[in-house]
Amino acid sequence: MNKGAALRAAAADRGYCLERCAAIGDMPNDITMLQTAGVSLAMGNAHPAVFEHATYELPHQDAHGVAIALHAIVRGAKARSALKPDR
Repeated sequence: MNKGAALRAAAADRGYCLERCAAIGDMPNDITMLQTAGVSLAMGNAHPAVFEHATYELPHQDAHGVAIALHAIVRGAKARSALKPDR
């Protein structure tokens, strides 16, 4: 099972709408998950192929990229302005 299929299965099991799911990835094996989620985020240090499939680019993992994304998701639209649109 790839990560996209795993996300679909987990969302269905919990009754979540995929369009409201977010996924964060950094390696090519994350691409199917990023394609499946409604919001996709690539780490700043991600493999170059990953950026093509991400809605947003986060800072490098050493710059707390995941924490910034979680803050944005939890805090809503105002905090989302901290995210840089993908190239």
